[in-house]
Amino acid sequence: MNGTCTLVPQEPCGFDHWIADHTAEAIRPTLDLFNAAKAKGVAIFFISNRREDQRSATVNNLKAAGYEGWTDLFLKQPDDKSSIREFKTASRKQIEDGSFTIIANVGDQYSDLAGGHAERTFNLAIRQFF
Repeated sequence: MNGTCTLVPQEPCGFDHWIADHTAEAIRPTLDLFNAAKAKGVAIFFISNRREDQRSATVNNLKAAGYEGWTDLFLKQPDDKSSIREFKTASRKQIEDGSFTIIANVGDQYSDLAGGHAERTFNLAIRQFF
C-alpha cells in the first residue's frame, strides 16, 4: 500500500492513506444484502475496528460505495485498548441495550462474529488469488 506506516500492530503500511482515499469498493453481494435488508425496514449497523478519527473518511467511502441509509456506525475511540473481538462484542451489546435485536451478524473475519449478541452469524470470507 502507498502511504506512511502507523506502526499500529496488525495494521499495514498505508492503511490510513487507503481509508482517506475513499476508494474501497463494495462487495456486490454484500451491498445487495444491505439494500434488501434496508428495503424490509431492518436497522443496519456497521461496526469497524477503524478509529473514530477516521469517521469522516469512512462515512464518505460507505456512501461512495453505495451504502446509504444505515442506522449507525461504531468506531474505536483513540484510547480504546480492547481487542477487535472485545470492541465488536461490546458494540453489539450496546446495540441490543438500545432495544434492538440483532437478527444477523455478517462479517468476513472471526472477530466480526465472535462474542455473541446475535441470533445468527454469517461468515463471508473473501479470498483473492493472484
